[in-house]
Amino acid sequence: MGDSKTSGRRVRELREAEGLVQEGLAAIIGVSRSTIAGIETGGDRGGIVTMVAIADHYKVPLDWLLGRKVPPGGPPVGQFVDSPDKLAWLQFWDSLDAADRRAVLRMLRIPFPNEVA
Repeated sequence: MGDSKTSGRRVRELREAEGLVQEGLAAIIGVSRSTIAGIETGGDRGGIVTMVAIADHYKVPLDWLLGRKVPPGGPPVGQFVDSPDKLAWLQFWDSLDAADRRAVLRMLRIPFPNEVA
């Protein structure tokens, strides 16, 4: 299983980003405030039902929430973005159409795939 400190930090960051206090998140997912506090401090791993409810509420992968890493030799399907700065760049990139992407790459002096520099 993942690291309970990492898991707790992620739960706290998600909750705070939503502007909730522990009681608010607890009410949404149907647990006590002390359960949320225990998860956030790393003293309580949280049960599977609780952690799934938190992952579902925040629409994040359970593996990421639990702080798990791809096992050695496992298929790396994708990479989780844990940095707000990287996430902002990805969201910006996804908002662009093909012409705007080419313009951004030209500004950054990065050749567009399948295009000669």
